Amino acid sequence: MQIAFFYDKNRSSSLSSVKKCSALFPEAIHITAFDKLKSLEKTTLLVFGGDGTFHHVVNAISFSNTLALVPCGSGNDFVHNFKSVNVKMMIKAIGEKQISRIGLIKANHVYCLNAMGLFYDAKVAKVVSEGNKSAGKWAYTVAAIKHIFSYKPQSVLVNEVPQKLLMLSFGNGSYAGGGFNLFPDTNPSEFSFTRLQIGPINYLQRLVYLILVKFGKHHTLRNIDLSKSTHNSIKSLSDLEVEIDGEMYQFKNHLTIDYVPNCLDVIVLKV
Repeated sequence: MQIAFFYDKNRSSSLSSVKKCSALFPEAIHITAFDKLKSLEKTTLLVFGGDGTFHHVVNAISFSNTLALVPCGSGNDFVHNFKSVNVKMMIKAIGEKQISRIGLIKANHVYCLNAMGLFYDAKVAKVVSEGNKSAGKWAYTVAAIKHIFSYKPQSVLVNEVPQKLLMLSFGNGSYAGGGFNLFPDTNPSEFSFTRLQIGPINYLQRLVYLILVKFGKHHTLRNIDLSKSTHNSIKSLSDLEVEIDGEMYQFKNHLTIDYVPNCLDVIVLKV
């Protein structure tokens, strides 16, 4: 079995985990640039990082590879969907097929591993990405509170139906934004994603939403809807700013969102 490591050599939290794993897998190939991942085939790739790193790796690799995710990020939302295994047990787990075969969300040409969002969700993610990284997962909470009362619903077509939405998000896993249970009971091994749609809600409902979403109970509020789906079409008169796994993208006024089932093997490691 060929083993490779991928990590940011300037990230101290990743380097500590890399050092521990290197002692167990001295033959592993070390890769520190995304463009070097394209040539890998049928390799067990240990990825040291957070949701953003995992996102870019998924968009750079062949799906013949197995991803062994080593959480070293601030939020680590995606790995909450899995039971982790000890690194020493990794080879045995892979050999015995004790790994997860997952699907992915695809937004136009970009693969989404965990979650993506438009409107208020994208606004909060953009503020976080441009802000102080040292705040960690609390940065998302602070930004969410700061903008929840001022953000105005946007006009958009969802599957050709006119909507006015405060937020439109899609989940492949249950958690996003550093621990918010946005998509309760969503599993990346299923054959669909979860769509969260929030229409116009008043200030009190917005405050209650921020409280309930930590526990996955926000969909009990009026004008908030959770549903399963495999395809969505989003159209707008203006360009669409979208956060995907915490990374910011801008698309022209049409976005097609599809579910790609059963395409990638994933295991989560505890170092």
